[in-house]
Amino acid sequence: MESYGDVGLLPPRGATEAVLGHGTAAATATVPGPAADVAGLAGGAPPASELVAPRRSLLVGVPAIDRFLGPLVGGQVVLLRGLEHAPGLMPRIVVGAVLELGEDVVLVDGGNAADPYRLSAACRRLGARPEDVLPRVHVARAFTSFQMSAIIEDALPRAVEEHAPGLLAVLSVDELYNDENVGRDQAVVLLGRAMDRIRSLAEERGLVAVMGDSRAHRARPGDRFGPIVDARVHDSVTFERRSRRTIRLRRRDGTAALLASAPPGQLTLDDFRYEGRTGRDDTGQGHVALLGPPGGHAGIDEGVSHLG
Repeated sequence: MESYGDVGLLPPRGATEAVLGHGTAAATATVPGPAADVAGLAGGAPPASELVAPRRSLLVGVPAIDRFLGPLVGGQVVLLRGLEHAPGLMPRIVVGAVLELGEDVVLVDGGNAADPYRLSAACRRLGARPEDVLPRVHVARAFTSFQMSAIIEDALPRAVEEHAPGLLAVLSVDELYNDENVGRDQAVVLLGRAMDRIRSLAEERGLVAVMGDSRAHRARPGDRFGPIVDARVHDSVTFERRSRRTIRLRRRDGTAALLASAPPGQLTLDDFRYEGRTGRDDTGQGHVALLGPPGGHAGIDEGVSHLG
């Protein structure tokens, strides 16, 4: 991707962009501006800002996970924690958004985690050609907390208007704010403003917004950043490895599900299903639904690796 200024921002209006080294920028839709509103009024039609678009809805594409999470819906921000246990999940969501919503994706990367090879692998797994999908994924990568704030507060609104995305994906939003060169109080203010901008864009534009964090832990004592993120998302789901053969999905409300291993020879997680057993999780909160294949539990590493 081309860099703009010293921040590596998304391109300004009219600029062309090579996305992740693949192809050139695709033609994008433009959000109607004030002039379009005036023209609409002159013709007796309501302003574009008052037109209600259908609410976006996006499934992850893994039936067992979709049954537990339900669809990702426009106007809400969902945080996925512990993605090191399912490293291909976010690429799958990104590619799925292009294919299912038919819209572009804007991805902000604060952890140097956006990987074109994983995106290409997700394309092939979903039966799409990378050269058709990757030009519609517009990436901005930050390397300092100030760059992250500049991207989210200034460049991101322009990118949303320019590319009219259906999905906003943000990776490792708080990682760069753990910077010894930034005062703790200043970092808290910067992160809070960034999170407020992400939430307001999702709500105002009806975007499906997904935030990814590789860390599975909850906020530790003395962690100022975790609570800031948690307070500004609509829901969160944590992936926790319980053993070599099981991963637990836990929502913020305490409900949980165990993702069981794939049977020998299964190449994806698409065939997983609920086993129909429920109970309390080990914290005593919520219910646990066991997810697994009809043929037993063997080799979760193989199964989960095919999300990667």
